[in-house]
Amino acid sequence: MAALPLLKKQSQLVRNLAFVPVAALGSFIGFAIGEVSTESFGIALPVGLLLGIAVAYLVCGTPKAKIPQVKLPKVSPKAKPYLWFPITAVLFGVLYFLIGLGLTAYTQIDLKLLAYISITASLLLAGTAAFLMVGFPNLIKAPKEAYEKIPKEKRPLLFYPLSALFVGILFIGLGVGLSASGLFQTRPGGPGLIPELYLPLVCLGLSIPMGGGLAYLLVGFPKPKRSLSDSIPRVKPKHKPLAFALTFLLLGPLLSFPIGYGFSQVPAIPPLVLFPVALVLGYVLSFGLSVLTWGTPARWREEGVTVRLFATPRARLLLAPPVGIAVGGLVLFLFGAAGLELRFGILAGVPLGLLAGLAAGGVLQQYSQARGDHLVPAVPEKFKLLVFLGTWATVAFLLFYGLGFLGLNPPWNTMVALAVGLVVGFLVTEESLFRQWREERRARSERKAYLKQLRAERLGLAKPKKAAAAPAEPASTPVEVKKASEQKEKRRFSLPFGRGKA
Repeated sequence: MAALPLLKKQSQLVRNLAFVPVAALGSFIGFAIGEVSTESFGIALPVGLLLGIAVAYLVCGTPKAKIPQVKLPKVSPKAKPYLWFPITAVLFGVLYFLIGLGLTAYTQIDLKLLAYISITASLLLAGTAAFLMVGFPNLIKAPKEAYEKIPKEKRPLLFYPLSALFVGILFIGLGVGLSASGLFQTRPGGPGLIPELYLPLVCLGLSIPMGGGLAYLLVGFPKPKRSLSDSIPRVKPKHKPLAFALTFLLLGPLLSFPIGYGFSQVPAIPPLVLFPVALVLGYVLSFGLSVLTWGTPARWREEGVTVRLFATPRARLLLAPPVGIAVGGLVLFLFGAAGLELRFGILAGVPLGLLAGLAAGGVLQQYSQARGDHLVPAVPEKFKLLVFLGTWATVAFLLFYGLGFLGLNPPWNTMVALAVGLVVGFLVTEESLFRQWREERRARSERKAYLKQLRAERLGLAKPKKAAAAPAEPASTPVEVKKASEQKEKRRFSLPFGRGKA
């Protein structure tokens, strides 16, 4: 016995570290021998464990280690009873596993009943053990004392946490109760009056006012020192128009979504009308909220801010894309609502949207101001033929394709395209001549009317009118005007790559 343990010459630290692996190896060998010899797991397991511990003791001896002295934190007598809750939770988990495992192995109780028995027994045993260890807190006296210590002016601040607590409890309780009451349908067409989809909404709508009411009865409602309007950050008057625009643009889609979702539940509303109606109502509400929050231009003028939306040309260009898309989309929507083919709506909406966008962006106005009364810029004589042929071919090709898309087959679409292209090309190249001819015709008609009125006055057939200057007689005919312009240019008409002789 003096030679034991076998590792006596080794240090105590080495023997301590070798104890566990030697015990594991001995247990495995003992379990294998017991299983082979007895063929019983219940006998082989304890025999293997005992044999492994004995082998480890013979080889390594008794493990010795210095246990450090750990000072546990002291718990005050007032807080000690509240340890009942964590201790009960830990003991409940351990006991539930052990009791459930034992009842399952050695009893024939039904599994549903066994679960209830395990929960009840483990909860009673865990609660009793925790009570014997630390006692049980007085859940009425302690909160009351803590509440009385809070100053009266700060008690209403408990409204928010109490409301959240009560709302959570009521939401779960109402959900369980209403789902078990049979009022809600668990499947389409099943028993129940209300679809189960609305159960969370109903529970939330009931729990919020009830939870807030209970919290108000207990602690009251906190009254802010400043009003809500004073708490909102002040916006300078010059920034109110920008805040108005941002509020209007951002709130529109946010308000349109719930409106569209609500209308989608109504089968009578067609899907084609659903989106525009929801969008319009959302932006109407957004406009009202923006007016209530930031005021109107009349109020801004009283504060010394004059709003000139899109006063500069660059700012007006921002209107072109949305206005063009809105007009084109409206035309397409009207064609679809009328039951017409969408290709007709595209052919009508694209040019109308383009013209509306150019007009809203000020492009047409700037062009007309730059050109004066002329629709197109004057074309030099040597480029007229090239411009005329290019305009004619482009307009004719677009009309030919567009009319064919609408269903007008050759040769009619070809004839219309060539005729309209010819007229457009003539107006582009000879617009000044056409304008001069129209002015000559107007001057002649005005002079004829003046002479007729003068003759009637002198014959006594009409009362004399106020003296007015007689319209000037047209100085020349359109042909003469054209000849004068040719003489002024002092060069014949030619292509861009050829120069005529003067």
